[in-house]
Amino acid sequence: MNVQKIINKGIPFLLTAAVSGWLAYWLCAVKYERTVAELNDRVAELEDKELSAMVTKRVSEQMEDIAFQQKAISDRQRDRAERQSRIADMERGKAEMERGLAREAERQAVKAARQADSMRLLAERQTIVATQERQDALAARAKADTLFYNSLGKLLAQNAIAQSDAGSGELASLLSFASWHYVNSYGGDVYQQDVFTSLLRTAGNSMKLTGTLVGSVRSMAKIGDDGERGGDTFVAVSDYGEIAVLVPQREDGGQAARYNTTTIFSDCKCVFRDVCTDPSGACYALDITGKLVRRHVTTPQMATPPLQLPQGRWEHLLRRSDGKLVAVAHDKVAWVDGKTMTVAAAVEVEDGIAEAGLLDDELLLFCNSGRMIDFKGYERQASLPVTMPKGEVVTAFGYMADKGWLVLGTGTGPIYIYDRNGKLLSSLHGHTGRITHLEPASWMLVSSSYDHTVRLWDMRDITSLVTPVNITYDRWPLCFVTDERRHTIRVGMEGGDIRSVNVSAEGNALSTQKNITRDFSSDEWEYYIGKEVPYRTFRKDVP
Repeated sequence: MNVQKIINKGIPFLLTAAVSGWLAYWLCAVKYERTVAELNDRVAELEDKELSAMVTKRVSEQMEDIAFQQKAISDRQRDRAERQSRIADMERGKAEMERGLAREAERQAVKAARQADSMRLLAERQTIVATQERQDALAARAKADTLFYNSLGKLLAQNAIAQSDAGSGELASLLSFASWHYVNSYGGDVYQQDVFTSLLRTAGNSMKLTGTLVGSVRSMAKIGDDGERGGDTFVAVSDYGEIAVLVPQREDGGQAARYNTTTIFSDCKCVFRDVCTDPSGACYALDITGKLVRRHVTTPQMATPPLQLPQGRWEHLLRRSDGKLVAVAHDKVAWVDGKTMTVAAAVEVEDGIAEAGLLDDELLLFCNSGRMIDFKGYERQASLPVTMPKGEVVTAFGYMADKGWLVLGTGTGPIYIYDRNGKLLSSLHGHTGRITHLEPASWMLVSSSYDHTVRLWDMRDITSLVTPVNITYDRWPLCFVTDERRHTIRVGMEGGDIRSVNVSAEGNALSTQKNITRDFSSDEWEYYIGKEVPYRTFRKDVP
C-alpha cells in the first residue's frame, strides 16, 4: 500500500520529471540545433568571407597587376610625352626662329614693296610728266599748225578775191577752195570775212534772180513751209504797187535755185509796205494809205475787193497763229479777219510807233518815245521792262524762240539782245546805218541795213565779241527771207532787185570745188602755199 501509494505518488512525479526531462531535452536539442545552425551559418559566412577575401585578394592582385601594367604604360606614355614635349619644344623653337625669319623677311618685303611703290609712283609721275610734255608739245605743234594754216587760209582767200577781181576764175576757185580746206581742217572759222567772201565769189551761189520788180522791194514772205514747194516759193511786194510770186525752177538741183517770177497784182498808185501769207496760199499786201489787198498765189484772177483801213500811215502787217491779221500804222493798230476782210478792232497809240512784232501771238509795239507796249488780244498791257540806250529807236525786231531772246535793231546800227525779263544780254556792233530787217536762221542771226550790207552773226556764244560776216551790195537791202533747208537768203533791194545768196560755207566750198578743173602747178603751189606744205590735189574727181 505504501508502495502503491509511493507508486501512485511517484507516477505523477515521474511523469512530471519525464515531461520536464523531455522538455529539457527538447529545449536542449532545439538550442543545439539552433547553435549548430548558427555555427553552420557562421561557418558559411566565414567561408563566404574567406571566399570573398580570396576573390578580393585575387582581384586586388589582378588590379595590382593591371595597375603595374597601367603604370608601365603610363611611364611609357610619359616618356613618349616627354619625348614629344622635347620635340615640340624643338619644333616651337624652330617655329619661333622661322617666325622671326619670316618677320624679318616680311619687313624686308614691306620695305621692298614700299621702295617698289615709291619707284612706281616716281615712274608714274615721270610718265605723267612725259605724257603732259608730249601733249603740250603736240598741243603747241597743233596750235602752231592751226595758226599757220589759218593764216595760210586767210592769205589764200585774199589772193582768191584778188584773182577773182582780175578775172582769173579758175585760179580763184583753186585758191578759194584751198583756203576753206585748210581753215576747216585745222578748226578755224570758215565764216571769217575773207574766207567766206572768197567762197561767195567763186561758188556761183550768189545771183540776181530773174524777173525783178520795177519798184523797190519793201517786203517778202514765204508761201508755205511744206509740200512740194518745201518753202522755196515766196512772194514779194514793191513800193510801185507790185505783188510778185517767185517759183523755183524744179530742174535746178543747185544750192541757189533760179526762179520764175509772176506778177499777180500791179497798181502804181499803191505803195506797198508789208506782206504776209497764210497756209492756203493767200497773200495780203498792205499799202501805206491803209489799203489791204488780198490775192491767192495759184488763182490770182479770183480777186477779192481790197479793204480800206482807217486813215493813217500804215507800215507793218503781221499774221497771228489763229489767222488774224494785225496792221500797224504810225499811230494806230487794227485787227483784221483775213477770211472776211473785215476790221475786228482798232485802237490808237499816242506815242507814235516805229516798229512792231509778234511775241507768241502777243503784239509788241516799239514807240518813238522808247516805250515798248504789249497787247494781249485787243487790250493794251503794261510796258515791257526793256530799257533801250538813250536816243535809240527800234527799227527792226526779231525773236529767237528757242532761246527766248528779243533782238532789237536800231536806227543808228547797233543791235541789242534782251531776255523776256528785260535783261540786256549782249549788243552787236558793226552796222553803220539803220537796221531794216532781222531774222534768225539756225545758229545765225541775219540782219540788213542801209549801210549796204547783210550781216551774219554767230549766236552760239554771245558772251564774247561777235564778229559778223558781211555781204556787201551796191544798193540798200530793204528786206529778206531765209530758207534754212537750202541755207539760202533772198534779199529784196532798193530799185527792185532780188538777190539770192547761199550762206553755207560748206555748201559754197562744195560748189567751188565743182568749178575746179585743174591742179596747182608746182610754181603756183610754191608761190601761193609754200614748199613746207605737202603738195596735194583739190579736184573732186581726183582721189
